[in-house]
Amino acid sequence: MMKRKIILDCDPGHDDAIAILVAAAHPGLELLAITTVAGNADLGKTTLNALKVCEIAGLSGVP
Repeated sequence: MMKRKIILDCDPGHDDAIAILVAAAHPGLELLAITTVAGNADLGKTTLNALKVCEIAGLSGVP
């Protein structure tokens, strides 16, 4: 099966944290990158949240 290549653009709160985890674990997806935007929190906080989710999940090699 050919994997669908995606870039996940998110503002990680609890919902987008789950989206990162699901995208990283999905066998049909290749997560190329994660970008962050301000949402309910400022850009610095959403970026930090994304980095923490990736660290906790052991997700490395995804810029």
